[in-house]
Amino acid sequence: METPFINLHTHVGSFEPGVVSIVNLEWNQVVPEAGFYSIGIHPWALDHDGFDRESAWAVLCAKAQNHAVVAIGETGIDRCHKTSLLQQATLFERHISLSEQVGKPLVIHAVRSYGEVLSAHKKHRPVQPWIIHGFNGNAETADQLICDGIFLSIGKDLLHAETKTHKSLKNIPLESIFFETDVSDTPIFAIYETAASLLGFSVAALKERIFANFARCFKN
Repeated sequence: METPFINLHTHVGSFEPGVVSIVNLEWNQVVPEAGFYSIGIHPWALDHDGFDRESAWAVLCAKAQNHAVVAIGETGIDRCHKTSLLQQATLFERHISLSEQVGKPLVIHAVRSYGEVLSAHKKHRPVQPWIIHGFNGNAETADQLICDGIFLSIGKDLLHAETKTHKSLKNIPLESIFFETDVSDTPIFAIYETAASLLGFSVAALKERIFANFARCFKN
């Protein structure tokens, strides 16, 4: 059987032949019986009218037990959003604890907050893998995250030569990388093709390496 593409983080739940996708769900969405999903309370949700944190948290904790949920999140800290950093950090730490309790990796939304993510990782020393989704940082930032054992999931920014990720990809160990489409309509194979070209790999060889990361990260 041919090794599938891994789409680590997408908000589009349609089936694609030859692709294994982890579809991100909000805490209040229904978890389908088939497929792979992540579920969490996005930090932006804190600003929604009528949002009840404790009720939402109870719902999330129940859904996190679902067999089709393979990861917790996305969660994290977004310095470009208006919600207070304290509220975001508090919610992030609750997701960290939930990830450890249910034994599932944590998918992280980090905007100008890699320092806070690193501090939280050092504080909690999690057993479960952490994955920064939509990573677009330089090689130095990538190295800091990877040295703490954090995975980096790279999306459509890779397709543009001026982005930090495009410039730094060659310096990021393949053992720490995933690829994703997030909310874009860019096909996952286009991101793999660009990455393979930059790294001097065939797409088939790159798929094997990323699938190995997936098997290691989601072994439960």
